[in-house]
Amino acid sequence: RLDRGNCQTCHGQRNATNYVRNKPMIRELSQPFRLQVPLTWDFVKQLREATSLKLILKGIVSGEDSRRALDHGVDALMVSNHGGRVAESGRASL
Repeated sequence: RLDRGNCQTCHGQRNATNYVRNKPMIRELSQPFRLQVPLTWDFVKQLREATSLKLILKGIVSGEDSRRALDHGVDALMVSNHGGRVAESGRASL
């Protein structure tokens, strides 16, 4: 970065509210987008209704949730154990 100026001067405080304001693709969702809020099936439904893009969900670790994701209109699942190699007791992926 060449500019040593304070980014907050132009872009405001870095928080979930400002993040949503600058992202028109998620601005209309009724639940504010926050990186630390657990994903719910209602939120997945809102995402599906908000876009015609392919909806890919990562983090599903059970067959039951895989079925539920499909029932909520998810187009694909990304199978991952969330870096389970770091935590030896991590849950295995599907």
